[in-house]
Amino acid sequence: SRNKTLAAAGWVSSSVRGIWWKWTGKPEAPTSRLLGILPTFVDDFAILPIGCSAVQLAREIAAKGGYQMKITKPKNGTLRWAGVDFNVSRDSVHIHQTEYLLSLPLPEGMGESEDSSASAPSSTPVPSPDLFPLPPSSRELPSEPPRLLTAQEGKAFRERLGCLSWVARDTRPDLSQGCNQLSRHSSAPTQADAAYLLSLLRYARRTATSRILCISRSDVPPTSSSLSTKSWSDAALGSAGNAHPQSGWLFTLKSAILHWRAFSQKRVARSSTRAELYAAHDLVDFLECLLPVLRCVWKAGVTAKNISELASDKKGFGLAWVLVEFIKKGLCLLPFEILDLSEFSLGAQKMGLFLSSVPTGQGFLETLKCGPHVCKDASLTVLVSFLERLKAEGKAWGLSACVKTLDLSKCDLGKRADVLLPLLPASMERLDLRGNRLRAPTMTMLSSVVGFGRLPALLSLDLSDNPLGPSGLQAFAESLPSSKLTLPLQSLKLARTRAKAEGVGALGEALKAKTLTSLQTLDLGGNEMRAARLKQLVAAVAAGCVPHLRVLTLTHNRLTEGITGQSDYAPVAELLSTSALSELQELDLSRNFVFDQAVGGENGGEVLLASATDLALPGRFPNLERLDLGGVGVQSCISSSQLAAFATALGVEGAPSLQDLTLFPACSEETPNGVVALANALSSGHLSQLARLNLKYMNRIGGEEFACLGGQRFGGGGAALAEGVRGEGLTTLESFRVYIKRETDGGALAQLGLALGVAGCPRLLKLSLTWSESGDEGVAGLAEGLSEGRLTSFQDLYLDMKCGGEGGDGRRALGEALSSGKVPSLRSLNMGMEWNNSLQFFCEGLLRGGGLGPPVEVHIPCFGPPSNALAEIIRTGKLSGLRTLSLSASRNGEEAIGEALTHPEAALKRLENIIITQPQSNNYSDLATFLQGICRGSGCLPALQFLMFLSKLPAGHEGT
Repeated sequence: SRNKTLAAAGWVSSSVRGIWWKWTGKPEAPTSRLLGILPTFVDDFAILPIGCSAVQLAREIAAKGGYQMKITKPKNGTLRWAGVDFNVSRDSVHIHQTEYLLSLPLPEGMGESEDSSASAPSSTPVPSPDLFPLPPSSRELPSEPPRLLTAQEGKAFRERLGCLSWVARDTRPDLSQGCNQLSRHSSAPTQADAAYLLSLLRYARRTATSRILCISRSDVPPTSSSLSTKSWSDAALGSAGNAHPQSGWLFTLKSAILHWRAFSQKRVARSSTRAELYAAHDLVDFLECLLPVLRCVWKAGVTAKNISELASDKKGFGLAWVLVEFIKKGLCLLPFEILDLSEFSLGAQKMGLFLSSVPTGQGFLETLKCGPHVCKDASLTVLVSFLERLKAEGKAWGLSACVKTLDLSKCDLGKRADVLLPLLPASMERLDLRGNRLRAPTMTMLSSVVGFGRLPALLSLDLSDNPLGPSGLQAFAESLPSSKLTLPLQSLKLARTRAKAEGVGALGEALKAKTLTSLQTLDLGGNEMRAARLKQLVAAVAAGCVPHLRVLTLTHNRLTEGITGQSDYAPVAELLSTSALSELQELDLSRNFVFDQAVGGENGGEVLLASATDLALPGRFPNLERLDLGGVGVQSCISSSQLAAFATALGVEGAPSLQDLTLFPACSEETPNGVVALANALSSGHLSQLARLNLKYMNRIGGEEFACLGGQRFGGGGAALAEGVRGEGLTTLESFRVYIKRETDGGALAQLGLALGVAGCPRLLKLSLTWSESGDEGVAGLAEGLSEGRLTSFQDLYLDMKCGGEGGDGRRALGEALSSGKVPSLRSLNMGMEWNNSLQFFCEGLLRGGGLGPPVEVHIPCFGPPSNALAEIIRTGKLSGLRTLSLSASRNGEEAIGEALTHPEAALKRLENIIITQPQSNNYSDLATFLQGICRGSGCLPALQFLMFLSKLPAGHEGT
């Protein structure tokens, strides 16, 4: 009844007897989370909450079992369960059975008067505990057999021994050996056994308050570190009275004892060495059950990813094979739902051996990822055999007991895919075939597999980056209308498949058959579909053929280009005006020249059918969260008037709450209306849910655009700008990227940098700024903003700046701000610098502070020559977080930099990449100088992986 109730409440029996646990999903699955542990004792149980409230878990059990629940609070921090007392304090937990031990009665004539020391006041001298003799362990039999106890005495003996054994099992490991020895004689105890039991009982009572288990807070390491335990086993050879050896275990966490056991082995050992070997073997068997549970409670131990990595390594293959064999035979409970062979290159023989041991079926392998080495030659034959085995098991066990995800991306399959596709098990839910050189004949094979119900559970299909061509996509699309059943496909990705207009048109016609009504993701990026074929796709969308579409990617498709090359905005306008995309969450129209022209006849432009305002109309796209209108050239920009209209529309009630926005504004100082309107929308809270904002400008940006964030012109100064950003407008922003191609106004950037640092973006995690200016005023503003110390969540800073001027105060200020601990959450710094002495000035600023060390990772892809300040800061150890260093050779700084890198104080334990570029020269003397400098240092670079020396030759020469 109890077990049924626990099962009904969602609890599952663990591998440790008497212990149940509850998960959010399948036990020990990578996506499941442990909610609690429930140990049982007869009809009692205790709940140890991990992921939710203990009261909530108890209420669920009470509801399923029809029990009444009463909540009581512990008295003086003491809890009792199964006769064991737990004294819980802030820094420790004491576990004991003192009250129970003192309640055990002694034989008549030996009352409390003879054993009063257990409860004596602390001022009274306490005699030392009795040293009780253990039962005979000699190999010699006693000369005369001792007298047996009477039936009444024997019953009392067994009762006292049972009570004491219970204490020995739960809280007193020091009593285990004595109780175990006495238990051998419980069927026919003698007077000698009774005497031993009395001595043991008196010892237990006298030490009731001094032998208490304690687990201190210091014994439990934080979850960020590994959980290290120790185990001991020992054995004593049997005696003439009992030939079975005695075994003992001890399992500890630092100084805290977690588990112990003493028992008589079932086997007879001929030597003490063999007896100890038996004890160690039994302990290992027990740990195989216990350790997986501890890993789940603590954190992941050995995972399927670790096994895959071992299998792909020549030295670790044997261990990986043993592990999967143990898992297959049930000797090991490690989770094994994913097998990644993308890096496997050990040959067909080892691959066959490993796959023959891989466990399959329910609860085991669900995801298989392959690589190019396992999909060719003899290894392909092994893979085919494995897929045949999976397909056969799927037919025998059903869809729930076989592989659900097959990743064959970048395996260079080509025509070899024709062999694998017919072998796919019917349980397949996700199939990834990206980058495999698949063409039209293979699509014919795939269409017969997908379109005719051989993969009834398929939810996701990715064919991106294959040269399918128009005929390939047509072959695949033609099978969709012929399907008698609606396919469950939810994700279809066909990006960069060279489908062009004809292929996309065929897909549009196929969608009209309404066999893909479950489709949620459709990626057709990079296929040059043009306006005419977009019209066919839009017709299918407007007809309700994909009513649940959530992600639509149409990037780089020439959507507004007609057949003869003229502009045709009608299909885009029809797409934006449809009401059939109410569930759409992500829309990518980047690199398509959709909104590049002015609206309303501005600057002589014609009134266009496609308007960005349609994207923000109330009720049109109510669930839209991500919008990408970016581009790569001037023609793919969004015009100033289009941006102004779009930003204004965002302020209307009912407009979509965007979370990710990418824009490519075609604005300048002459036409700032678009960026001004966007700035007003940001500062007024119209994008209050915005988490990621990417802006790229082709032209120079003046102060007015960013000043409007504060509701005033740039002349209002930094205070007005900072005050505007402090409001509710950008409180959810997590990622902010601004790219300005041409030289811009440093004052405008200074205001932006200052505003970001004055608590206007408290959740900001990533900031990426790319710009050039005549001085370094913008850098100074950013340094001032960072120095405010209010970006408590800020982790990633990317700066690519071109600064002029000889003063360098702004660059020094930035270095000082970053090295002074005012951005304590910073984890990654990527500094790209050009022109003059920018690196020199930045390093001088770093020297003023405490430097940049772990956990900050520093990447310096500088395109200038080495500087003395850089060498100095490396030598002083203030750049110990350096991960990547890229410099240009100059014939006078390489030796100093090389020597600094291996200076004993540099501590560059994380430096992985060094790149030295020498322009227009094939003279490797600079490399020799650099290496000589490295050799002079007495330190080392333990993490170095790549040392690259690039030589750029003049035009007309060959080589690198």
